[in-house]
Amino acid sequence: MQILTEFLEVLREVFTVYKEIPITDETLQDRLARASSGRNLEDLLRETPELLRICNEGAERIERTVSELKIFIRKDRGDRAPTSIAESLVSALRMLDPRIREQNVTLETSFAEV
Repeated sequence: MQILTEFLEVLREVFTVYKEIPITDETLQDRLARASSGRNLEDLLRETPELLRICNEGAERIERTVSELKIFIRKDRGDRAPTSIAESLVSALRMLDPRIREQNVTLETSFAEV
């Protein structure tokens, strides 16, 4: 996502320069109009960073969820081993956190050593 954001910034700079160049050739004006398909390129360039930010947040959430799932199911550990029930519960609660907040639930936890 970071690379796409950097590429977009380069495109924005190039677009700004192109916009300053007067185009008198009608054929070129027509080609540009067809290429943009009636879309406002300025709007697209302005809104795309926000879309990339949203995609990045989604990717980070997926990464956290996968990490939490691995902790929860202990897939990354080969053999059976003692495990912390509290750690597994905390991991499960982290996965449920968006739902918990969505329902305006306040959850307090207190785990004793087992």
